[in-house]
Amino acid sequence: MNHFNTSNTHASNTHASNNRISNTHANHPASFAGQPVPLSDDEIYAQLKPIKTKQIVCGIIGNCSLVFMIAMIFLIFFSLIVKNSTMGGIGILLIILSLILGCIFLRMANKCQKLIRAIIADTITRGVLAETFELSYFDAAAHISDGLVRASRLVDRWSRFKGEDYFAGRYKGRNVCFSDITLTHTESSGNSTHTVIDFKGPWMICDFAKNVPAQLRLRERNPRDKGRKTKSTIETENELFNKKFQILSQNDHTVFYVLTPHFMEYICHADNIAQGQTLLWFVGNQVHIALNNGRDTFRITGSRQEIKNLDQLRNRFRADLRYLTAIIDVLCQNDRFVQNNVGYGGM
Repeated sequence: MNHFNTSNTHASNTHASNNRISNTHANHPASFAGQPVPLSDDEIYAQLKPIKTKQIVCGIIGNCSLVFMIAMIFLIFFSLIVKNSTMGGIGILLIILSLILGCIFLRMANKCQKLIRAIIADTITRGVLAETFELSYFDAAAHISDGLVRASRLVDRWSRFKGEDYFAGRYKGRNVCFSDITLTHTESSGNSTHTVIDFKGPWMICDFAKNVPAQLRLRERNPRDKGRKTKSTIETENELFNKKFQILSQNDHTVFYVLTPHFMEYICHADNIAQGQTLLWFVGNQVHIALNNGRDTFRITGSRQEIKNLDQLRNRFRADLRYLTAIIDVLCQNDRFVQNNVGYGGM
């Protein structure tokens, strides 16, 4: 099962032949990462500052227009009380004008916000990714296939899928792809319904040299599992790991093939500082690494403070990626993943 094959149904033929990385797991064509000329923070800020100023001005005018519209509505009610049709007619006209102005300026402010986010994504986010990965694709609006997420069976109940911040490339010689994922479902209580978030966080897929003998799922237990079946099919000799994770596999050999003592110790230790629920799916020659931390890894608000502290934004992005790449690094210490032609039957 390899989603990094050379058949690229979404990207250009030239790109596929040059990079030999498929984008079949993305929902639509992602932009070629390329090698943009890096800009200094001062140059980036010089681009963002006038756009931010325009956004603030448009937002103020738009909101003031809507406030004025509300005031005119009260004026109409007052004109009805005093039976002044002239005042009421002027009020209706002013309501229409203020509504039109409010919508126009608030729409302009929203466009400025989107432009700020796009510039930050193309400079800061792309730059951070290029520090760690040999980047081939990056598209802030794309995501990995929801079919892959569903096939993993790492998250239950969800019926709605949302993804963003897709990238594909190589990490230390291994194909990887990533996107932020949000999985939700709705629940009814009496006459009201509400949305429940089942998963929100980063989802990364990495290729290895070897196929695992059978599928293996690791799901960290959490308080929301109450009332659900969380019993493992197999247990290891590490009691802390058994208590912390649900282990699902139909093959004992696979479990001990993957779960080396070093890996289990690392996951238990690292997970304590990950601030989220760790989920892993080993299938074929791939591992899916998901962290349900309730955050968008590359979330960009476009606030004035964010624009002024671009390096702080970079550090946040780096910290969120570090946990995922650290898991890959630990798995790479397992020769059974890294080396070909290791003598295990059924592969």
